[in-house]
Amino acid sequence: MMKAKRRKVETERVSPERVMQCLDATEVGIVICQWAEDKPIISYSNESGGRYLHLHEEDEHLNSSSSTLPEEFLDALKNCHRNRSQQRSSFRTSIDGISFVIEACTEPAAQDLYITTMKSFRYNLLPTIGEPLEFWVQQCIKDIFDLSQTSCVIVDADEDVQDLKVAFCTDRWIDTFVPGKECDGKWVQRELGMEVNNIRMWFKEILKTMKLEDGQAIMENEVILPNGEKVWAQNRCRYLYSLDNKGNYHRVGPQETTSLKVHRFINISNDVTEKKRFEAMAHLTKQLIDANDIVMAVVEPLEDGHFKWHLMNKKAMETVAMMVGHTDTKFVETATSSKTAGLTLEHLKMYRDVIGKLKDSGKKQFTESISDPVAKREYLCTACEVGAELFGLILIDVTDIRETEKQVKEKETLIATQSKFLAIRTPLTGIIETLNHFLEKRLSEEDLDILNMGKGCSEQLLCVINDILDYSKIEYNEITLEIQSVLLQGVIEESLDIVTMQANKKHLPLICMTDFDVGTQIHADRGRLRQIMCNLLTNAIKFTEKGQVVLSGRIFDENTLEISVKDTGIGISESFKSRVFNPFEQSDSTITRRYGGTGLGLSICKKFCQSMGGDITVVSEEGKGATFIVRLPFSRVSPTEESAALTLMEEQLQSTCQTAGRIAIVVEPQPAQAEMLRKTLEGLRFTVRSFHHVDEIPATAAVDEVISVVILDTPLMKDRERVEGQFTTAKMILVEEFAPGLTVEGESKHHVLSKPLRRRQIVKMLHRLTVAKIQTPMKNQTQQTPNELKGLKVMVAEDNVTNQKVIQRILSRIGVKDPHIVDNGEQSVQASMITCYHLILMDCNMPVKSGVDATKDIRALQRKEGGRQSVIVALTADTSSANHQLCMDAGMNEVLTKPVRIEKLKQVILDVYNQIGLNK
Repeated sequence: MMKAKRRKVETERVSPERVMQCLDATEVGIVICQWAEDKPIISYSNESGGRYLHLHEEDEHLNSSSSTLPEEFLDALKNCHRNRSQQRSSFRTSIDGISFVIEACTEPAAQDLYITTMKSFRYNLLPTIGEPLEFWVQQCIKDIFDLSQTSCVIVDADEDVQDLKVAFCTDRWIDTFVPGKECDGKWVQRELGMEVNNIRMWFKEILKTMKLEDGQAIMENEVILPNGEKVWAQNRCRYLYSLDNKGNYHRVGPQETTSLKVHRFINISNDVTEKKRFEAMAHLTKQLIDANDIVMAVVEPLEDGHFKWHLMNKKAMETVAMMVGHTDTKFVETATSSKTAGLTLEHLKMYRDVIGKLKDSGKKQFTESISDPVAKREYLCTACEVGAELFGLILIDVTDIRETEKQVKEKETLIATQSKFLAIRTPLTGIIETLNHFLEKRLSEEDLDILNMGKGCSEQLLCVINDILDYSKIEYNEITLEIQSVLLQGVIEESLDIVTMQANKKHLPLICMTDFDVGTQIHADRGRLRQIMCNLLTNAIKFTEKGQVVLSGRIFDENTLEISVKDTGIGISESFKSRVFNPFEQSDSTITRRYGGTGLGLSICKKFCQSMGGDITVVSEEGKGATFIVRLPFSRVSPTEESAALTLMEEQLQSTCQTAGRIAIVVEPQPAQAEMLRKTLEGLRFTVRSFHHVDEIPATAAVDEVISVVILDTPLMKDRERVEGQFTTAKMILVEEFAPGLTVEGESKHHVLSKPLRRRQIVKMLHRLTVAKIQTPMKNQTQQTPNELKGLKVMVAEDNVTNQKVIQRILSRIGVKDPHIVDNGEQSVQASMITCYHLILMDCNMPVKSGVDATKDIRALQRKEGGRQSVIVALTADTSSANHQLCMDAGMNEVLTKPVRIEKLKQVILDVYNQIGLNK
């Protein structure tokens, strides 16, 4: 090769200094060395060469210790000196914190001079073979990153700055995280605008990789981009090395500690936002599948008859665990087939049969009811083909549905049975009313005994029917509480009224002792509360031959009502106490034969108490009576007009007695009754003087004290006359047995309290006698005689002839003459078009048109005409709450249950009579 001629330098036109400036301006490093004493001496270097070799101008003759020069550079220089031939080398250096690879070419020059030219290339990859990769290798690696669309970045994590500086990044990384920005050498948070929390999290996580054996980790996190968009990124991070302040790198081992603060990492990122969305959707889908009670599984039938599981929801795993006697589903999760889970081929046969029927049918799915004897459940099993020899099994548990169907059938049977009982009640109404009619006549003792026997049997049969109907409704949860405002003293006294005749027949004193304000108003189910007390009182009277029955009531803990019924009867044995509240239970068969009953009364009481949030207990000793204690939660309510009036009377009595010092004498031979009177009177602030007999009253009693009231319980007329003569200025109150139908002709100077004594009756009478002004007694409107109910228009809609006669007779006794009677609902509607009746008594079940439909038509007719609305009262043998609500929804004002009680019907009729003003 011909050597080029050297161009002559025109020093006159270009000075050496200018030449030096030009050489310094080029990025090619130029260094001239010579050998002296077996070591190189740098004679000249332009600026680029000085930067690449880290030469300092202050060094004399630009000399640099050979120990500070790169080993690769020195080796090439030595070889060139030794061989007098061109030598190439490459080495790594750092300039201003940026890594470069320097490619150098050293050649011999004139005499002992050697010239080296150097080119620089950015370098960011870890050397893997002990020396920096050549530039063309680096470029290949970068091309691979770009062609594979890899999102890669190499960053320097500066612990002092707490930020990441980009040393290298691919275009894909830029497009994903900081689109359109120049990234090389930029701080990720400060200059590129990455969210602070992202940087902190990254910084913390990538530093952890320095302590890992392989120096790498995978992490997924949500990233907030500078534009506010949120993406999910999967980062594969690897620790490369740490840098000192001169740019030299040092690999820090997992167990080593270092004072270096800058660490370089390579991070390959993948945008997994869509993957995360799919995962979230899959997780949500799994939650929905696991949340329901449907068994879902994808199975593959195996040749040995077992199933390989490909997918099972939570319910399926729980079911399999239950089938093999486990409570934990973990072993099901690890089991791969029904065989490893422990299921038997006999058990799996029913499921294989469903899959077999699916294949035979040629349909997409097949459904069949199966009964799993191992799971003890009824399933509706659906099989469908989801892939080659892959089948989905969906099992819907219909055990409860089947049980409900069974209960519906039982209920239908029960309703049919109830209908028969309801049918019995209708003729019973006629029988009882017929017996009442003859009992009012003058008859011989023998005839009276026979009639009373017939009436007693009829009432007992009616009681048995009512108990059976009530208990059947309780068993099927048809009893709904009808909470209303109730005068507590009133409902207790109503219970006494119902059983009074039963107690009088056995000459048993009924005593009511209550320890709360007489005007106490509470929230309660009036009917259920009364029925509980009636059942307990009826039992107490039934099993007591002599002694007394005491009904007590008190309030404690401010919100608990306690009612107890104590008798002096036969008591309860210890062995029977645990069964006393069970249905159809009697202590022995002789009890049923001697006392009768169904054994349902106490069971009904227990159910009612529990439905109201309370309970019932019993304390008893055989042969010494029994005490049943009911405790119920309650809440007080605002007083009604009656309760407010009673409270006012009680307060006025207390004030009058305290001011005037009222004294009351009580003559009562029955100790418990005397105690009840004493407590009641002392509660009203009376001073009480109690005596068991008239003979015990001192002769000077009327002289020593001013007696205001004398309460006398004696059947002897001579005793009454004696007391009247002794206490001429006192108000005389007689206590008498309750005798229905017996009235006193003319005016009487005596005031009478009927047994059982009632606090309301006592308070009202004493208030009238000692507080209120004396007025001429006026007849209470609720006590009108039959002749006074003139002008009241009443229609009776009843298809049963016997019931027609019974109701007509009751109305006649009350004072309603000539009611209009129709046979069906349609006739009642037609009659209402002609006459506007004040009161309509409507049977619910009638031919042609039911009482409910007839009521709807009558209400529509009256609304259209805009006239007066009739009071419509249902007469029904159906005591269910659903029937009651049906009647009220149709527009009826009240519902009376057959057999109709004359007192209740009388009260309804008199209310209507007084409301329309016919009493004036």
